[in-house]
Amino acid sequence: MRRRHCTIPGLNALKAAYRQGRVVAMPFLVNHLVEYGYLTLQEELSSLIDDSGNTETVTEAVYAISGKGRRLLDGWRLK
Repeated sequence: MRRRHCTIPGLNALKAAYRQGRVVAMPFLVNHLVEYGYLTLQEELSSLIDDSGNTETVTEAVYAISGKGRRLLDGWRLK
């Protein structure tokens, strides 16, 4: 089984989403949790577009906790 790691900001975001249903975060802090299936992206709130207008970078978004994320925190007793 492959080992997965959560960052401290990611774990804090996961706990906040557990308590409140949603959390607002910068994608670079929680993308690993989306990849693992613990959080789901709900809405992009803000983004930056480069000078050429070709590349858009999301800077803030709303995430919701998934069932898998709830089970993870329940198992760790970190609600």
